[in-house]
Amino acid sequence: INYQILHFLIKNYKSLISNGATASPAHFLLISLVIHIYIELYKI
Repeated sequence: INYQILHFLIKNYKSLISNGATASPAHFLLISLVIHIYIELYKI
């Protein structure tokens, strides 16, 4: 796993929340991806 990509996704996730844009399906997919990455990280 590339931690820079993870960090980038988390930053984008936080900015999406700040913009109140989390209701969009695309943003829901981004959130799901971030959660999935966390699950993969904690499995290691």
